[in-house]
Amino acid sequence: MTKCNKTRFDRDKDQIPCENVCSIPKINGIKSNIIFDLAERSFSQYFFPHANTNVNNTEYLRVYNNQYKAALITKNTQIHYGLNDQWHHFGTLEDANRLLCNNSCW
Repeated sequence: MTKCNKTRFDRDKDQIPCENVCSIPKINGIKSNIIFDLAERSFSQYFFPHANTNVNNTEYLRVYNNQYKAALITKNTQIHYGLNDQWHHFGTLEDANRLLCNNSCW
């Protein structure tokens, strides 16, 4: 957006354009995608390679085809990660933005 000088579409400067037109589930999907991409880069030993991504109105899920049977899911802004068939709660999307990105993911 900055490259094309289209920053006016991101009025609150959180890197998510047109929030006033997008639905909340779509925004949560965008935020989930950002956090999941970060998890893949930071913890590639667990979150690589991803086999598929499933999206619906309240859930955003990535499943990884590896020995850890890993998965990441956001449901109603709550992030969970799965390893070896056990699910663990990480926090909210906003917690992830604060803890993993120092409030700079969006």
